[in-house]
Amino acid sequence: MALTKSDLTDYLSHSLHIQLSEVDDETPLFTSGRADSFAITDLILFVEDSIGHRLPAFEVTMDNFDSIGRILALAERA
Repeated sequence: MALTKSDLTDYLSHSLHIQLSEVDDETPLFTSGRADSFAITDLILFVEDSIGHRLPAFEVTMDNFDSIGRILALAERA
């Protein structure tokens, strides 16, 4: 299974209510306050469901989840 940019941006828009017109692939999501710390748990579960397995604990960092580009890179190497 794979996580596509389209799937991720749909999730961010609908589930986390992030305005996609205000972000690009490198815009910080959490450190900028666009998403709160409670949203990261749901985002991790979404990514894991999309790739079909759990992420290794060492990969579950704020750095890996703070932008669209970083999330897609994580999903690709996971």
